[in-house]
Amino acid sequence: MLKTTLAGLGLVAVLGLALYGGYALVRPEPTPQEAAAQQTREAIEDMGRAVEQIGEAVGAEVDRALQPGGEGQPDRP
Repeated sequence: MLKTTLAGLGLVAVLGLALYGGYALVRPEPTPQEAAAQQTREAIEDMGRAVEQIGEAVGAEVDRALQPGGEGQPDRP
């Protein structure tokens, strides 16, 4: 029974790899426009992450400056 189960799993794995390999052979390559669009999307996502990081840094600096005795606040005795 164990041999049958392992043989069945092996067959499923081989068929899955064969189907994936077949798809990889017939899968159309992206057009230059599609490739450029993907690069543009990735660049926009990168810029969005950079803006978020800048916003977090500015927010932390503002919070620090607004603390009593911080920059921008008069020192009180």
